[in-house]
Amino acid sequence: MQAHIVIMGRKRKRSCSRSAENENDYDLLYNFDQSTPPTSSTNVAVNHLQPVGVGEGNERQGRKRRRMESPSRQFSDPRAGSGQRVIVEDQGTAPAWQRSAEGDILSCYEIGNKLGEGGFGAVFEGIRLKDGLKVALKFALKTDTTEYISIPGHPTPLPLEVALTMLANKGPSVSQIVQLLEWQDQLGFYIMVLERPSPCEDLFDFLQHHGGILSENLARLIMWQVVQAAHMCCRRGVLHRDIKLENLLVNKDTLEVKLIDFGCGDLLKTSAYKTFWGTQMYCPPEFDKSGKYHGKPATVWSLGVLMFELLCGDPPDRNDLDMIDAGNWSKPGLSKVGLDAAGKTTILYKLKLGEIVTTIPTIGFNVETVEYKNICFTVWDVGGQDKIRPLWRHYFQNTQGLIFVVDSNDRERVAESAEELSKMLQEDELRDAVLLVFANKQDLPNAMAVSELTDKLGLQSLRSRTWYVQATCATQGTGLYEGLDWLSNELSKR
Repeated sequence: MQAHIVIMGRKRKRSCSRSAENENDYDLLYNFDQSTPPTSSTNVAVNHLQPVGVGEGNERQGRKRRRMESPSRQFSDPRAGSGQRVIVEDQGTAPAWQRSAEGDILSCYEIGNKLGEGGFGAVFEGIRLKDGLKVALKFALKTDTTEYISIPGHPTPLPLEVALTMLANKGPSVSQIVQLLEWQDQLGFYIMVLERPSPCEDLFDFLQHHGGILSENLARLIMWQVVQAAHMCCRRGVLHRDIKLENLLVNKDTLEVKLIDFGCGDLLKTSAYKTFWGTQMYCPPEFDKSGKYHGKPATVWSLGVLMFELLCGDPPDRNDLDMIDAGNWSKPGLSKVGLDAAGKTTILYKLKLGEIVTTIPTIGFNVETVEYKNICFTVWDVGGQDKIRPLWRHYFQNTQGLIFVVDSNDRERVAESAEELSKMLQEDELRDAVLLVFANKQDLPNAMAVSELTDKLGLQSLRSRTWYVQATCATQGTGLYEGLDWLSNELSKR
């Protein structure tokens, strides 16, 4: 059994529908109610990650979640030197039609800090001089394989990324897709000026700042907007092909989402593609089997992988997919709470590191992954101060196990612990949760015995609840694994 235990109860049990049988079925997945779309205004300025090219003779590279190594042809800092020009080393000579006859676009902007750099370019903060508008300036290197295409309304061919961004925004504005304000072709590279509202961060960082997984309600809000963006791209003839955490920006204040970076995309067609540019773990499975795939089904697959990541913290592995196919996939959740100074954080890091870590009272929460026997614990250690306790209930969704930590030596507050425990067990989300009580600090001379704590916590009155009290000493590690053994056995029965 492979299980995920969420301390402070994040949802882990998921059900996923099977893929559609044909392309017409996939079209139906885009026919949803668009009557109340959330607006979005988020920062486009993130790193341009190097795509994974997959084609004949090419092997897919591993996923690069964060910053890539610098490209072989480096940009110098655009702020350096006269005219604020970007210098590209080892550049070739571009055909005359690729170069703009207009003035240097960079003279219209004040360039700030570098926001990101990847295999094919870099992104900088910018401010438009005429009105102070915040923008992101993306400098994309040209290579021998840089593709130009012609689109209606433009007399000369455009870089594919520029053209796709324009096409995705053709028609009524879609708040979930990044807006291209202007662009310019220069020798060795091209520049894209993109909107840069703030504050925001990419979805990868947003996920980490929320403990590695999202509640279903929050994931639903995020996914609704991502599907909106994907839907409009398909309607406008654009295959993004790299919808992933790093290419989605979230406004930290409004939770509005925006899809960015069309650098791995292509024009959408009805026939099959035989080359995949994107990120390995989002690659559609049919490409591995047959060497080809279709645009819309591949988009739907990437959306499913993305949703799984938001809810579970990692992309699905082969075992997850097999269990989903069998309709037998669940990963239980566990919550661990207790008053401040009860020893929750000490227990967490004793289990995680096997050693004692000097701690201070938890403000907010700690989150760690702990593996023990057949259980993988995603451990939420939530602060126990008075002002934080009302927030505990927000971590209880789909919790299948609750660890309540009690300071056995704190006789003055045992009644307070009993009251808080009673309140928690009345929550609907904890109705079926297994209860493990760690009677901590048993090494102290005045510590209450397990029988006394059981009585003072009123556990004997819990007629319909499976519970157990384990005597522990977190600093010495005694009793912790005995408690986890009991918990593991109880969860395996479910």
